[in-house]
Amino acid sequence: MKDKDLDRLVELAREKPLPACPPALKSNVLRRLRMARSEWAEQPFGLDWLLGIFEQTRYAAAAMVAALVISTTASVLATSAFSSGSERKVLASEALGFDVFAEAKILNIDN
Repeated sequence: MKDKDLDRLVELAREKPLPACPPALKSNVLRRLRMARSEWAEQPFGLDWLLGIFEQTRYAAAAMVAALVISTTASVLATSAFSSGSERKVLASEALGFDVFAEAKILNIDN
């Protein structure tokens, strides 16, 4: 019994005519597209989200400079620590006499 009621309601909904479109639908859609395109063109490329985080651009510039200085300092310190560490290894191996294990060339075939 319930299936018949549901089928009847579906048939009534199918028989109803579709509502008419607004008279200026095409012009409204085209206008909205033009507005969206112009809004997109006004935004600066790539930095708008970063500048939106900060209230003023000077804070954003200060944060970017601080990040640059910190990363540069860390890179320089890491590079100098690596180079001095390898120099220490060479000096330690020479002091302990590890050159005994170096390959001795008995026959020089390269020439």
